Amino acid sequence: MKLFKAISFYLFLQLIQISAFSQVSVEFSQPVYEFEMDANAQKIVMLPITVKGALEKDLKNILVSISRNDNPELYTLGNDSFNLSTAANGANIILKILPATLVKHDTVSLIFTDPLTKKIRLANVYIKKPEEKDDLKKKSGRIMFMNAYNFDFGGNLAGSNYVGHLNIYSPAMGSTEKWAFNSGIMKINYSQKDTSLENDPVLRENLFISHFDTLGAGLKYLRRLTRYSTIKKNQVWSFYFQPMFQIHKTSNSSRIFLHLHTELLASKWTATTTFNPLFQDTAVFNPGTHSNFSIRYRYDTRSVYTINSLSGYFGAGLTYDMKLWNKGEFVVQGTIGFTTNKASPTSTDLDVTFSGNGGDKAPTAQRNLTGFFLIRANYIQKLSETSNVVIGTDIRGFVSQYAPQYAAYIGLNVGLESVLKLITGDKKE
Repeated sequence: MKLFKAISFYLFLQLIQISAFSQVSVEFSQPVYEFEMDANAQKIVMLPITVKGALEKDLKNILVSISRNDNPELYTLGNDSFNLSTAANGANIILKILPATLVKHDTVSLIFTDPLTKKIRLANVYIKKPEEKDDLKKKSGRIMFMNAYNFDFGGNLAGSNYVGHLNIYSPAMGSTEKWAFNSGIMKINYSQKDTSLENDPVLRENLFISHFDTLGAGLKYLRRLTRYSTIKKNQVWSFYFQPMFQIHKTSNSSRIFLHLHTELLASKWTATTTFNPLFQDTAVFNPGTHSNFSIRYRYDTRSVYTINSLSGYFGAGLTYDMKLWNKGEFVVQGTIGFTTNKASPTSTDLDVTFSGNGGDKAPTAQRNLTGFFLIRANYIQKLSETSNVVIGTDIRGFVSQYAPQYAAYIGLNVGLESVLKLITGDKKE
């Protein structure tokens, strides 16, 4: 009886050991591993192998195979096999990823046979395309293709118009590069406050009733009070180039540049004067009682003249750019120099048109070198990878008694890459 119990207990222990042994297995720690490709150096990744249960003995030379998908030349195994020891609870498979640039993401499968359960163990390694590193971003630039609306705060809402700006600014904000450049083409509309004449003046005038009249004793003529309303606009095309040298880097997000300024400015001045008669009556001319008498022929109720000019601007200044936050950028420039341009037309020029003898063109002023200043600032708010909102202002003036011209605008910047894709029909992967 005692012998039977001893044999039964021994068999029970063996059964427990066999049951425990059947729970031992070798497998990957997880079914999917995810890594990012390194475009500059070989990347070595470790894929953990775990043992469930306790090994009774060391396991040697467990073979591993690799299944490559799209890029077989990019992946190699550090060793075609691995070993397991009773003193440890796992091992690692070494996968080497060679430096390269992937067109799209890739997946690699690793396979081995569990030596204990004889089951196939498989894990997928997901290789992501390398993200653009900060140093690469800093070397890149910004191409702006802005379409904006030009506001005129001088009381002339009709003067507001389209603003277009094609600009290349490189390198991008945060770069440590010393040399940079800013170049572009800009179409903008300037407003100017004219202090040479009060706003909407009322003048007393004498006019012939008929164009065939001649001044003489007894001639009937018109006496009139007329309000003059003048609106002046300056529409310009600016072609500019600015080489820049970084003189101070205040932080990782802001820089100060010294820049040179070269610009070709095509200007079209337009002055539109509207005449609004307030009161009028007839009178008879008497040479004996009229001293310092002037009279003019009747004219239309609206007069327009234009001045077209092409001028060069040359100067130097400072540029400050700052990355306010992840999606906001601010750039301000101050430039001073000399120009071949002349001062803007003043209200006194309009007298040539009012007299009825000067046609619709104002006299051309003599060109002389004149000092100028230019202040340009804009804020860019990122909406998406391909579009931004731009709010900006331009202040341009002469270093003299003339009032400066100014413009303010808000618009949408569409990345030039998006425009090219729209034209060519390119699609994302």
